[in-house]
Amino acid sequence: MPPIPVEGITDERPLPELYAEAGVRESPFPAEKLLKVLDGLAAMEPSVRLAAIQAMDAADDSWTVHDAVLDAQRKIDVLEGSSQRLDEALAAAEQQAEADLAAHEAFAQNATEAIRAQIAELEATLAKELEQVGEQKAAIRAKLEAARGARSHQAARFRSEIERLRGLYPLFGAPDTER
Repeated sequence: MPPIPVEGITDERPLPELYAEAGVRESPFPAEKLLKVLDGLAAMEPSVRLAAIQAMDAADDSWTVHDAVLDAQRKIDVLEGSSQRLDEALAAAEQQAEADLAAHEAFAQNATEAIRAQIAELEATLAKELEQVGEQKAAIRAKLEAARGARSHQAARFRSEIERLRGLYPLFGAPDTER
């Protein structure tokens, strides 16, 4: 996964680019060149190396060891300043991240509270609706029981009346069904 770009912090920025932006002028003998020469002489004793570098310095009027040391100091100043700016950029990024995280946490908290309030409201509405449905179902059942009771009462009444009316048959005979 590629690194996430952070404002003010650039990964692997070329050092010559930093030096040029900071106005470090070209040295007749750059510090890096002197370091390379010293690396090449690494097999020598330190005192012999120093004597060799001083001999090179004395033999060439186009540069001095002081030029390389001054170049090193200028570049160190740029790098230390850049390091300070990196620290400042990181501190700003950390501060922004903390603010962003706090904002997201507050949003999540508010959203949670709002949604829980809506859920509570919906649950209350559901309970009220279920209560009304229960009341309506009880009313329907009561009406059905009343209809059953009325039917039973009427059926008994009709049976009683039918028996009473059939009491005429033994006295007068059953009616002619063809009429």
